[in-house]
Amino acid sequence: MAELELEVDRPVAYLIARLNDVRPDGAVSRASFGVLNLTHRHGHDEPEAMPTGSPTTVQLTLNDCAYRFRKGHRIRMSLSTTYWPMLFPAPEPVLLTVHTGTSVLDLPVRPATGGPRIGEFEEPEQAPAMAMTQIAAPQSRNVTTIDQQSGRLEVTSERGSGTYRIEDHGLEFARDTFERMSITPDDPLSAESEVVVTTHMKRGDFEVDVRARTHLRASREQFHLAADLDVREGRDRILTRRWSVPIDRHLV
Repeated sequence: MAELELEVDRPVAYLIARLNDVRPDGAVSRASFGVLNLTHRHGHDEPEAMPTGSPTTVQLTLNDCAYRFRKGHRIRMSLSTTYWPMLFPAPEPVLLTVHTGTSVLDLPVRPATGGPRIGEFEEPEQAPAMAMTQIAAPQSRNVTTIDQQSGRLEVTSERGSGTYRIEDHGLEFARDTFERMSITPDDPLSAESEVVVTTHMKRGDFEVDVRARTHLRASREQFHLAADLDVREGRDRILTRRWSVPIDRHLV
C-alpha cells in the first residue's frame, strides 16, 4: 500500500502507481501496480472532486502478488496520472505534485528466519483435452505508428485463434480479434479505442459468421460508446444491430 501526500491542479485526476524491480544491469520488471480515481479516495459510493492546489493524503492499494526482490535489486515506484490504453484518460491533463517527505510505501516483509514455510505447489489438475485437428495456423500482427506531424500514436493488434475441428462432433471454429488504440499527446479527449471480434463456426451445411464491433471515445461531459453486430448464416445476413450510447461522465 502507498500513502501519499499530493496535490493536483484539476478536480478530476487519476493516480497510477507501478511497483518495479530494478535489476543490477538496469533491466526493469513490473511487480505490481494500482489505479485510483482520486475522486473516489473516500470510497466508490460518493465520488468527491479533488481540491486543487492544496495537499491531500490518499491511500492507494496495489494489486496483491507473491514476489521477492532479490539481493542487489532496487525497489522503484513510478507514479503517473495516465496509463493509456489500460485506463481511459481524465478529461484534462493533470499536473501532479508529490510530497515525498511525508509519503510512504508499505510492503510486506517476510522474516529472515522462523517465518511460515513455503511448500511446493502440487501438480495442476485439469480435464482431458478435446481431440482437435488444426486446419489453419493462428496468425498475429502488432503495429505501432506515429504521425510525425500531429504526434498521434496508434497501436493495432490482430490476433487469430487459427481454425480447428473438434473431432467428437465435427464443429469447425475460428476467432479473430482486431484492436486499435490511438491518442494524441497532451490531448486526453483524442483517445479512441476500437475492438472487432469475428467468430466463424461450420459443420456440414451449417455455417455462421458473427462480427461484433465496439468503438469508444469521449468528450468533457460524456463517453460515446458505439457498437455494431452483424450475423450471417451462409451468405444470408440474418441479424444486424447498431447501438449508440452516450454515458455521462460523473467525476470520471
